[in-house]
Amino acid sequence: MAFDLKQRLSEKAAGANEEVIAQQTDQQVNTDQPKLEEALSPQEQYWQKEIYDQLLKVMDLTLLGSLEQNEVRTQIRTICERLFTEASAPLSMAVRQRIINMIEDDVLGLGPLEPLLDDDSISDILVNGSDSVYVERQGKLVATNICFRDD
Repeated sequence: MAFDLKQRLSEKAAGANEEVIAQQTDQQVNTDQPKLEEALSPQEQYWQKEIYDQLLKVMDLTLLGSLEQNEVRTQIRTICERLFTEASAPLSMAVRQRIINMIEDDVLGLGPLEPLLDDDSISDILVNGSDSVYVERQGKLVATNICFRDD
C-alpha cells in the first residue's frame, strides 16, 4: 500500500493519517530503523555524478513528458549501462544497478527520497538540509543516511 507525498500530506491535514498509520503499524514488524541502503562510497559517488552528467548531455529531456514512465526508465537504464561500459567503470554489476536506480529516481522522481516514499511505515519525511533528513516512524523521529548532491 504505497502513498505519494501529496496524498500523505492531504491525509495528515484531514486527520485521516492516524488511522492509516495504525493499520500499517499492525501489519509490520516493530523496528525503529528505517529500511535504508548503505551510503555510496566516494568512488561510487564519483561514478554516479559522472554517469548522471553524461546522461543529461546525451538524453533529450524535453521528450520525457511525452513518453510513458516505463519507456523513459528503460531508456535511462540502457543509456546508463552503455555509459558505464564505455567508461570501463570499476564497479560491480550490483553497484552499477543501484546507481542506475538512483539516477532514475533523480530524473523521474524525488531523488534520494523515493525509497522513503515507498516505505509504508514512514509517516513523515523531514528535510532540514542537503545532508540532514529524518523520518517519522511510529511517532518517533529517526535520522537517515540520505543526502542530496547539493543544496
